[in-house]
Amino acid sequence: MRILTWNILHGGGRHRLPHLLMAMLDLEPDVIVVTEARRRFAGQLAAALADAGLSHHLHTDPPDNVNGVLLVSRFPLQRTARPDLPECLRYRWIEAELPEAGLPEAGLAIAGVHLAEAAKRTEHTLGWRTLLRAARARRDLPFAIAGDLNAWRVEGGGRSGPAATNFGRLTALGYTDAWAASHPDSPGDTWSDHAGRAYRLDYVLLSKPLAGALREAQIAHVSRANGLSDHAALVVELDEITPVAPTPEPKSSSK
Repeated sequence: MRILTWNILHGGGRHRLPHLLMAMLDLEPDVIVVTEARRRFAGQLAAALADAGLSHHLHTDPPDNVNGVLLVSRFPLQRTARPDLPECLRYRWIEAELPEAGLPEAGLAIAGVHLAEAAKRTEHTLGWRTLLRAARARRDLPFAIAGDLNAWRVEGGGRSGPAATNFGRLTALGYTDAWAASHPDSPGDTWSDHAGRAYRLDYVLLSKPLAGALREAQIAHVSRANGLSDHAALVVELDEITPVAPTPEPKSSSK
């Protein structure tokens, strides 16, 4: 199974959309998380991908000119409601079960995420809290978190990013950063600022049952270099999923 996540920059636009579609299909995905998917073109993109066999999709359906998240799959999707979702993630979080993928007894679940940039401190913090709660709840199930987290683990020179503590919490919950696991000597980058500083803002994070299935991760830099988006696409390939033992909850001490 190949999971693709890509921030397509303000919905893609009429002129870029055909080229975005071909770039996605060239990467041969089975599941796609599209961030900055806007209402005007999301339906067109989903319909074109359906013609290529990715016939199931869900969209957060934001108002016009507001960024949302589009989830597209070769497998049937069952949307999962998250009652604790803050308003800032109303159109930036989509979660679904894929009952025909993954373990027969558990299926596979995925969350497509686009967190607010760190400068929007309150929204960014609320986004991370939601992500960590979801990660904890599903840590013993085949669960992937994919999308643009607007945060980075390390930058040039090996310096820690401002969200390093949150990534540490994910690691403590048993989650694996697919790119970092596949390329331990390279921080990678999927976006650059106006000064040319490169960061990896886009991730696929895997729960323990999925981590053992990781085959490889790749960043498709051509998708950014040719001007299709300001972000590069990230693709993660998984082998067959195998079960793991549940993580025991820590025992509370009593006096």
